[in-house]
Amino acid sequence: MTLYEKSSSNFSDEGSQMLSTEEIEMMDVHDYANPQELKKSLEKVDGVKKKNLVYEPLPPRNKANGFAKTACSPSSYEEKLLLQNKKSFMKERLQRFLIVVIILMSLGSFTLSVLTTFGVTQASCNKCVKEVYIPVSSGASLKGGHAMDVEKFTELENNITYLKKMLTSLQNHVKFLESNYSVFKTFQQGPPGPPGPPGDYYIKKCEFRTKIVSSPYKNDVSLSMVEVEAESKEDIIIGVTCMGGEENGLIYENVGNKPVFKCRCAGAPKTKAFYTDELKCRAQYWVCPI
Repeated sequence: MTLYEKSSSNFSDEGSQMLSTEEIEMMDVHDYANPQELKKSLEKVDGVKKKNLVYEPLPPRNKANGFAKTACSPSSYEEKLLLQNKKSFMKERLQRFLIVVIILMSLGSFTLSVLTTFGVTQASCNKCVKEVYIPVSSGASLKGGHAMDVEKFTELENNITYLKKMLTSLQNHVKFLESNYSVFKTFQQGPPGPPGPPGDYYIKKCEFRTKIVSSPYKNDVSLSMVEVEAESKEDIIIGVTCMGGEENGLIYENVGNKPVFKCRCAGAPKTKAFYTDELKCRAQYWVCPI
């Protein structure tokens, strides 16, 4: 009697004890090929001893589909499921293989068309050789091109020669600057130069003077005059200023090639420093040597 028949007979008896759901799950997860180990484990569940249960080992697995063929095993459904899985797997592998073949054929045809377009190979040829087109030039064109090349080469040589000369000149300038660098850093007194224009020497020799009329005048006196002239030919009179009455003026005359300055004074005094009875006509000036 198998395990399934024994369990069904136990469920059919009225006085037999019902197995719980956990015990059924425990029975399903154990290895039925080792009945001794399964029996020991079931004896420990919930303190219930299953000594009267006899377990028989399952028949060996069928190598064709991997399940044991028993009266109660659902082998037909599982066999159909495995068969469908195998068919779908083979179909996927075939599709992948066909896709790879199509891609390789497309790449090959594209490469062949490119080579044919650029003349590397031809469709109808036994030995495909790349054809190279070499234009044939006339003698006149070759001669003209050669002359142009010679002219350009000559121009380049001239430019190189000019650059070499410029480089030599620049190197000489650099050497000169390096040799005189110490001189440029310091200041040295040069040779004496030519004499310059006269400075303020003669200005320092000038003398400020004041000349007053000999007799004073009053307010009613209409006119008083003072004359100023250089005493020697080596002197010159500059900066003449007249001071006196309310009306005064400076008069310049040339008498015998000698400059003569005259101051005319009349009327009331300009400042209160002069008393009415002591009005005098004054001439202030500078006498400088020539």
